[in-house]
Amino acid sequence: ITTAIFSRSGGYMGIGFAIPSNMVEKIMPQLIAEGRVVRGSLGVAIQNLNPGLARTFGYDSTSGVLVSDVTPNSPAEKAGLQRGDIVVSYRGQPTAKSADLRGMVADTKPGTRVPLEVFRNGKPMSLEVTVSELAEKVQKAKHEERTPPAGSQTKMGITIHDLTSELIRELRLEPEQRGVVVTKVEPLSPADRAGLSVGDVITVVGDRPVKNIDDFKEAMSGQDLSRGVRLEIVSSTRREGPLRRYAFVQTD
Repeated sequence: ITTAIFSRSGGYMGIGFAIPSNMVEKIMPQLIAEGRVVRGSLGVAIQNLNPGLARTFGYDSTSGVLVSDVTPNSPAEKAGLQRGDIVVSYRGQPTAKSADLRGMVADTKPGTRVPLEVFRNGKPMSLEVTVSELAEKVQKAKHEERTPPAGSQTKMGITIHDLTSELIRELRLEPEQRGVVVTKVEPLSPADRAGLSVGDVITVVGDRPVKNIDDFKEAMSGQDLSRGVRLEIVSSTRREGPLRRYAFVQTD
């Protein structure tokens, strides 16, 4: 269904925008019956795998969806899904990328019980989850520009600072949050290529929790960046709470 055209003059210039017909077939009955679009939700944050990140979980493929966070009291938590799980199929269908899983869950009617196949700690396992309704989209929180505090530079191309009570309030983190906050990312550095951003809080290096810069340096002393290292990160990008994710940083 064509919804708009691109035009500088008011006439048609050969560029149009349309909603796919298969999407319309799914949405139209909901609009007629409910007056709104109802989508399913598991209550997880997910991300794609890359070879380095997959290797740190003992997983020999990049086909799968990594669970980076689980919302408390969500369907996922009640079903036993955990951070670090890799979802390989949903309702018997392979989930190669996060977009696959996101679309499948969104199309599932809330209240439906669905089988999941996951990879955890080197072993496959089966779970069942009851899908809930996706809440209305929440706008991302915006942070004011500020002068970052002086910090410690690292080999991966970031400058870090101890997480102070002031930074915790500014970044809208939980009061008990611990870690080191990224205050600068060098362009084209290993950290930049891995997707790290200013305001990210590094909480774990490899398997070692990090509470301050000294912890970070000690944890990194046992890592070989040429082979890569997995980081666990907390980002305050949502009004409903911090987002947890993984990053794999490796030098050339």
